[in-house]
Amino acid sequence: MMKQAVARLAGAKPILHSDQGWQYQMIGYQNILRENDI
Repeated sequence: MMKQAVARLAGAKPILHSDQGWQYQMIGYQNILRENDI
């Protein structure tokens, strides 16, 4: 789902609001954010 969102927002500078759930701790998720300057 995150990869689809990033693709739709190409060129945008989104801000992520996190509730600090378990998915935010996953290294794969963190890498997607880092790679897309989020």
